[in-house]
Formats: sequence, C-alpha cells, structure tokens
Amino acid sequence: NDDSFSDWDTVALNSYTSDAAGGIFRKLKLDYDGENIYFYFEMASTVANGDIFDFYLDTDNNPNTGLVTWLWNNSGNDVLLEGAMLGGWFDMFYHTGPQNSFTFDYQSTTDFFEVGHVQQDNDILKFEGRLIRTKIKGLMGKGMKMGVAATKNDWSAMLGAIPSPGTAAFYLDMTE
Repeated sequence: NDDSFSDWDTVALNSYTSDAAGGIFRKLKLDYDGENIYFYFEMASTVANGDIFDFYLDTDNNPNTGLVTWLWNNSGNDVLLEGAMLGGWFDMFYHTGPQNSFTFDYQSTTDFFEVGHVQQDNDILKFEGRLIRTKIKGLMGKGMKMGVAATKNDWSAMLGAIPSPGTAAFYLDMTE
C-alpha cells in the first residue's frame, strides 16, 4: 500500500483482461511472495456501490474436491472469501460438504486480507490488496486456482465474474 499502482505496471505474467461476459470486471492482476498473494482489480463500479465479492479458491488444485460451480469449469473450490471487501467486511469459509454441495463453514480467522490503494478513475474503480497466505488453508502450496464474482450489495443480481463464466479458473503458479 504505497498510494500508487505503479508497482503493477511490471506485472504481466499473472494478468487477466476480461471480455464482455465478465460484466463489470475489466482486469485482474495477481502476484505473490512467501507471505502474501497480491491482487489488483479494475472494474466498472464505485466504492459507494458496496459490491459484494466472492473469491473462490481451489487451494489444493484438485477439481474433484471442494465446490464445483457453474462459473468456472476446472476448479473444486476449497475456500470462499465473501463480503463487501472495500467496506471492511470480508468473511472466510471452508468447504466441508460433498464435492458439488454449497456447504461451507464460517472461519473466525481475522486479519487474513488487507485492502491497499483505492482510486476512482472516471467510471473505473481500481484497487489493490493482499491475502495473507498463512491465514488461509492451502495457500502455502505451489499454486492455486481462483475466480472472483461480484454481486450487488443486496445480493439481488450478479454483476460479473473474472475470469468470464464458462472458462477456466485463473491458475496462479507459485513455484518461482
């Protein structure tokens, strides 16, 4: 959190630009080190909208475990992070049920994420943050698959997903 996005200019390897099927999402960039997974988003929204984010994480990279959603076709999601992250509310859940059931248990873990710089650039909201790897089950491994969905602040409508629905979840290779 350095009040700038300039450090993201050099991140090209783990960068995903959305297409029209992605809804409000425009871009996602990911980076990591031994302690954190860093994220950068660009989306057609505002902080005031209070969008709810769902981060679906396949932390064991096994599509035969966790929740398989209709959104991405190659991941069994072991962890769900959900909430109005830009408003300070973001909860963690671990998948506990059979593979295709939406069965998650709330985790009372605190301080597992941090939002960094946030900037409104005309109709594009840009923000960065980090997930703390040691606080989230499975993130100390060599990689993970990830997809992010956004819904309205009252859950009345899905606003978008990145990667686009029907495509593969984004794979973050953490073997470097």
